[in-house]
Amino acid sequence: MRLDDLDFNLPPEQIAQSPLESRSASRMLIVDRGRGAFADAMFRDLPSEFGEGDVLVLNNTKVFPARLFGRTETGAAIELLLTEEIEPRIWEAVARPGKRLAKGKRVIFDDAFSAEVLENLRAAAFVFVSTRTPTLTPR
Repeated sequence: MRLDDLDFNLPPEQIAQSPLESRSASRMLIVDRGRGAFADAMFRDLPSEFGEGDVLVLNNTKVFPARLFGRTETGAAIELLLTEEIEPRIWEAVARPGKRLAKGKRVIFDDAFSAEVLENLRAAAFVFVSTRTPTLTPR
């Protein structure tokens, strides 16, 4: 799977801005891969979808909303989504396009803020960046 496979246009009005008062009233899409069928359901229906031996995996990660737009020294547009601060001023990030970011490449965000690629794990388009400004902090 490529990172581009997960990129799609989602109109802002389709993105929930706050949770429902009754979380069990949340909608969910059920995919039956065996039959190639899709069904709309409510989250409260989830337990009825499990069979013997099924496993539920929960994802309790938090999103850090830090999307940066910059350019390489040659002028190529780069988008970085910071995902985790590994140590002060060293970040794991998803980059688009990731192929252009070789180790040592600089991404310039403005005159006072840039980053250097420390490593590029091409399979997942992850890069580690080092900023020249104070530690970024979530708002």
